[in-house]
Amino acid sequence: MSKYINLLKKTDVIIPSLRESSQNGIRSFVNSSSNNSNTINMVGQLSSEVGRMNYYSGGHYGGHPQFYANYPADPMRKKATTILSVRRGNKVVIIGDGQVSQGHSIVKPNAKKIRRLADGKIVAGFAGSVADAFTLFELLEKKLTEHRGLLLKSCVELAQQWRTDKYYRRLEASLIVADKDITLNIDGNGDVLEPNDGVLAIGSGGEFALSAARALLTVPDLDAEEIARRSMKIAADICIYTNHNFILETIEIDPSKSPSTASTQYSQQLDLSQAPPTTKDENNNNNNQK
Repeated sequence: MSKYINLLKKTDVIIPSLRESSQNGIRSFVNSSSNNSNTINMVGQLSSEVGRMNYYSGGHYGGHPQFYANYPADPMRKKATTILSVRRGNKVVIIGDGQVSQGHSIVKPNAKKIRRLADGKIVAGFAGSVADAFTLFELLEKKLTEHRGLLLKSCVELAQQWRTDKYYRRLEASLIVADKDITLNIDGNGDVLEPNDGVLAIGSGGEFALSAARALLTVPDLDAEEIARRSMKIAADICIYTNHNFILETIEIDPSKSPSTASTQYSQQLDLSQAPPTTKDENNNNNNQK
């Protein structure tokens, strides 16, 4: 138990009551004549609380990192996973599976993880804690109302408040939001990311879905919806926390408007090997022929 005392002395706990409890735990252990079970249980319980506080705060509070591995946070919280967004041509698709897991058990097979916001102009999906995600959806709707539907500005302010507010920074979820112009990924680290290829994925099966979608982008005859469905099927076949009950929402883009910058750039990269010669190359060819 000496290692627990050494670790406990190194803890830098922010909450005063928990700091006082750690000091009392050290005194009790040092003053005890033997390593009795009550003292061991007290130190273990304190360590668990320190680790749980660090986990829920995203690493902002807590003590020595070894506590967190020995006493992880509650594993029985409800989780919901795999969301994929594909932007191609005149269509934006967000698709998600329906499985909600609690620990190693399936709680619900047909949950809806996709929502429409701002009178249907914006589609959002979540992965992570269900209750936390709905709290973030409510906050995002408030930001959209404040900024008259400007998605990028609303998401930046959401990420800022999510990271800095002492209540919101404990929320465990990740969001994908999209409108006709932009697709964004928001998380609790303060990141607001737009993909360069028009594809985003989050959740436990996100890497599988993302890899499949990027591969299918090279197939010219597939639209965004077909790419999304095929990619999610591959992810569901691999990830045990993802099922085949897919829910899909689509945003139609006006064909008269040019696609987003990210989609255009990636399409050009894919067709680079088949690109026609530049003006300089044509002049060189003409000179050679002469």
